[in-house]
Amino acid sequence: MKKHKQLKWIVISFLVASGLIIFNIFEVHSADIIQNKECYETLLQADEWYQQGNIEEATPLYRQCKPHFNREEKTITDIPEPVYEIEELEGGERFWNQALEGLENENQKSKAFVYLQLMTSRYPEFIPAHIKLAEFCKKEAEFCENSAKQEQPKTASEVISRVSQLYPSDPDLLKTRIELLAEEGKFLEASIAARQFSIINDDYPEAEEFGQLADDYLGQFEGKIQGELISQTVFTTLLSGGSAFLRDDPYQAISGLQMIGLMLQGESSLGETAISAFVNDKRARNQLVEDEEVINYIKGIAGKMTPYMGRDFDYEYYVVKDPNINAFALPGGKIVVNSGAIIAANSESEIAGLLGHEISHAVLSHGFLKVAKANFLNSSGQVVGSVQELQQGVPFITRMSTLINLAYSREAETQADILGTRVLASAGYAADGLRDFMAILQEEYGDESTSYLSTHPAPVDRVSYLEKLVVDNGYDPYRYMGIKRHQEIKERLRNF
Repeated sequence: MKKHKQLKWIVISFLVASGLIIFNIFEVHSADIIQNKECYETLLQADEWYQQGNIEEATPLYRQCKPHFNREEKTITDIPEPVYEIEELEGGERFWNQALEGLENENQKSKAFVYLQLMTSRYPEFIPAHIKLAEFCKKEAEFCENSAKQEQPKTASEVISRVSQLYPSDPDLLKTRIELLAEEGKFLEASIAARQFSIINDDYPEAEEFGQLADDYLGQFEGKIQGELISQTVFTTLLSGGSAFLRDDPYQAISGLQMIGLMLQGESSLGETAISAFVNDKRARNQLVEDEEVINYIKGIAGKMTPYMGRDFDYEYYVVKDPNINAFALPGGKIVVNSGAIIAANSESEIAGLLGHEISHAVLSHGFLKVAKANFLNSSGQVVGSVQELQQGVPFITRMSTLINLAYSREAETQADILGTRVLASAGYAADGLRDFMAILQEEYGDESTSYLSTHPAPVDRVSYLEKLVVDNGYDPYRYMGIKRHQEIKERLRNF
């Protein structure tokens, strides 16, 4: 029993200490964020009209009170309709023919590349040019890398990524993107992209095909992870066995295997074990918010977004009594939010932005993959540190927490921002919810150096980046904010 409890806390220390906390410790100053009473009333009216379906009346009110982005907004009407046949394109036929001639001749790579780049820049609506350029750069990767000029895409992935910002739901582009992801071994990303298309565009003829692709690639991802974990089991057995001999600690020899055993059962199993230990501890300390109204509020917000996330988990949500602005995701869709984060936010859309970001980390398996990598690094480092740590009397669990104090990579943060914001917009919330939440951190802390800022983009940079993400993708920041309901929940939490 004692060993079982110890194992649970190894899991907790592994997950929490390894950086699953997205918003690091910040002290909350619960100032009234909506200073302008007139603007507050205006936003309340806008929300009311929006919920009634009176979008045309609500939008100008949102614009009146919400800060405009410092760049020209790109609306859907600014983007031309996609074109698939050269005969339907106004101009460009000569360039296209030159590009095709270059593609047919092995000795005319430069000609093909130049004219395809020309077509994609002058006629971005002509989808076949982007696909041909991506295929060319996949085949001639080194040539594209060396020949591309500044601001031109250099790889097949960059080609498709750029045009997908204009046409994120185009079936031909999505197929190409999914194939590229799969060829790069990014089976989970390929599965999620396919699943999102089938969910958001369920009336498309290709929806069923994309749903099947999602299942196939998810299976390949799980098979790949299983293989890596089995290999890791052998490695851990060899190394931890030697370390246990040095320490005269039998538990040392099996701890790594127990962790891998949990992981082999899958993300959901690992998350269940971790969240169970975490919740039991918080409940024993009377640090868990168990107010039904608050919990249902969080569940309701998240429930509007998870259908668009692209993965089915048994999602669970918990609120902790803690004034720090903090939230994190455990594998398998277990989400924890501090009361301080809810109180710091101004609106339902901001909390939706935060939750969308956290759920995205779970959906993209960032925590699970990071724990797998951390477990491997810990195993490989055990023998080296065994004698010295034994002499210093470092407790096993303390050493585990200290050794695997890893944060999400910037790439993982960017992926969670992109997926979270996309889903936020799809769920009907103001698309700048996460941007506005990060703006709170910017206003409160500016460029103050913290451990959070050392491993994540600084709020001032992230706000600009998130603004660009909203604008470039044509997401609508002038939609439902949920001001009134959120203020009621904030007051309820302040009374705990």
